[in-house]
Amino acid sequence: MTAAPEGAPVPKRRFGWVWKAVLALSLALNLCVVGGFVYFKYMVPRGPAQVVGRELNLGNDQRAAFRTFLQTFRAKAQEMREGIAPLENELTDEMAKPEPDRAKMATLIAQISDKRRDFMIAVNTALLPFLATLNPEQRRRFVEFARRRQEMIANRMMGRIQP
Repeated sequence: MTAAPEGAPVPKRRFGWVWKAVLALSLALNLCVVGGFVYFKYMVPRGPAQVVGRELNLGNDQRAAFRTFLQTFRAKAQEMREGIAPLENELTDEMAKPEPDRAKMATLIAQISDKRRDFMIAVNTALLPFLATLNPEQRRRFVEFARRRQEMIANRMMGRIQP
């Protein structure tokens, strides 16, 4: 390899600054991606229960009462689903028959309704101790959240039913 003669101009790197800019931009984008991942993984509440807890700014005792309510709610909801599923299957099987037995269908519908009513009573009973821990403003916001959630679920169901 031959060296440039003394006094001859050294060739300049033309695009050295471009590589530095590309590397800096890449680093900035990678930091944004990692930051977004950390934020959504650890900072953003996951489901409706976490959103309610954050929006209401619950204290320790209130959080414990809310956890107890959620545990009861989830257990009773699972129990209801397990109890209703065979009845609903039996009902749809009956409807599929060429000559469905209306009395049997009415009995199955009544049994399904009874299980849903029992679920609602159990959830309401579990909800009251939690509501007793809330101040009037928190209670108002909780009821508002519950109404919005019911409307959202109803609207989602209506979207599925439309032809």
